[in-house]
Amino acid sequence: MLIEMTGRLLRNMLVLGTILLAGCSGHEQSRYGLPKFPVVEEKNFEILTGPLMYTMSSAIQESGPYLVVMAADADLQAYCHIYDKQGSLLGYTFHRGRARGEIVGLVGDLFVSGESVTYVDRIKKASLTFDIEDFLSNDNGAVEEYAVLLSRWEDSRRIARDYEVSYAKISPVAKTGDEEINRITVLDQNENVVATDNTYPEEDGWKNWADTYHLSVSPDGSKLAIVPSWSGTMELFDLPDLQRRYTGYFAPQEFESTNGGVGFTDKTALMFTDVCATDTRVYAAWGGDVALQPNERLPESERAIPVNKIDIFDWNGKPLRQIVTDYRIDHMCIDSEERNVYAVLRDPEDSYYIGRVSL
Repeated sequence: MLIEMTGRLLRNMLVLGTILLAGCSGHEQSRYGLPKFPVVEEKNFEILTGPLMYTMSSAIQESGPYLVVMAADADLQAYCHIYDKQGSLLGYTFHRGRARGEIVGLVGDLFVSGESVTYVDRIKKASLTFDIEDFLSNDNGAVEEYAVLLSRWEDSRRIARDYEVSYAKISPVAKTGDEEINRITVLDQNENVVATDNTYPEEDGWKNWADTYHLSVSPDGSKLAIVPSWSGTMELFDLPDLQRRYTGYFAPQEFESTNGGVGFTDKTALMFTDVCATDTRVYAAWGGDVALQPNERLPESERAIPVNKIDIFDWNGKPLRQIVTDYRIDHMCIDSEERNVYAVLRDPEDSYYIGRVSL
């Protein structure tokens, strides 16, 4: 196992060298640099369950002894799955469809507070809610659903104790007339605007529009972390005033976007797939050291594992630790004791698993 992991590290380093040498050409080299972690360690995920019949996933969150996973399951035809922490599937809901209590896709936000699970479906413009204990004890009981008003520009929303954080992707042609569109908006409990921020780390408007952004709020509601899928930047803010604490420039936007899409080049890497905030730490699933297309052209036995690293920072952006794992990380969460990472994983055949790795 040690020889295998060492080999993987060497392959990662070779691919890293390729993307860094290619990525810095045409960019201001002094602007970008990978964080230097004082501790880098290798750890294997403990597989709790799988392979699973997922076709895609969008979130995993902890609720006491449970794990709530949002994923499209081709077998169960359902999107919300409740597991215990040993990997046993206890129940599932949000079936595929347009009837009450059903959803048509993974376009929305998952909120878990105590034993209450809420999913805001952006296609139906509806909020679906259930209590885990009631749901499991009543043989997969009913889901409550009610309509919600959503801004046409809002891309995601996060709850931050006394506030909510609304995020909108702003295209270069989005604003018309006097319409006000803000990238980040903090709202109080009465939907009053407390603070806004319209800045991006990068200047290319179409690339910023095309990118996918992952947000996480610290449990105490005082801080916000944002990372994109296709750009190597990290943004840390104070809440509710949105004062910028830190902006990290790890790698350039190495993709094409002439009309708002993501076009791959030989330099394109899947930079981040998720970010998780605690009150003292920021955990990010990082893959920016693997250029995807050159990696795919290698023989299967020589390919590096993309997005298999958990980068850990403090809230000033100081690099603390990096954990190199043995699986691709789709989405992850940190347990309340900050002892384990639970994650939706993928293997080289794109089979899905749920795993755990200790911190």
